[in-house]
Amino acid sequence: MKTRFIFYLSYADIIGEMTDTEAGAFIKKLCRFVFMDEQPDDGTADKVTSILILLSEELKSENVPRRREKSFTFLRVYANLFYSLNDTKAGLLIKAICDFMFGGNRTEGKDLKKVSGYFNILKKELTKNKNKAEARKKPYSITRIYRDFPDITKLSEPDKALADKVNMRELYEYIATDKTLQGEPLADIIRMYIDEQRWKKNEVPKNYDQD
Repeated sequence: MKTRFIFYLSYADIIGEMTDTEAGAFIKKLCRFVFMDEQPDDGTADKVTSILILLSEELKSENVPRRREKSFTFLRVYANLFYSLNDTKAGLLIKAICDFMFGGNRTEGKDLKKVSGYFNILKKELTKNKNKAEARKKPYSITRIYRDFPDITKLSEPDKALADKVNMRELYEYIATDKTLQGEPLADIIRMYIDEQRWKKNEVPKNYDQD
């Protein structure tokens, strides 16, 4: 059973063209399809169902976010709020979420007080999601490591060649997942990281100044 799916900007664009009531019916049907395996009736000719059928293969796949399209992870737990609302309020809420995550004015001129409480419940988790997406766009570099982990001691001139021996993204994630490393000299961290990688490959650690 799926617990999440990738919600793309293109879905938000579709929702922006719908009335609030249509958008609410759409997001609820979409959630029931993804999370409850409730199949749309392909004999129904209404717009909401027709669009859902067109998106069904993509929604059911274990897809990886498209690099060139904005997206966020829509969690199963979000769906429960939409199920509890009528279609019009559900539509207003999903439009507010789309504006928050992607920008735009899908809710321009609308009374958001009707769904502000629900939106605020989701906002904290959505903000985390948004920040993670922004972080993924930033290049991984020594400069970023120094900025994000200010207690790490910088590489000395003789040790700077160590940085060429590692993948910066992998090194960053190695540091980020172990707080005990975040106050150590970067040269020592890189050496530990290289050792771990070599042991995983059943290689004997080498002299770091060789290769």
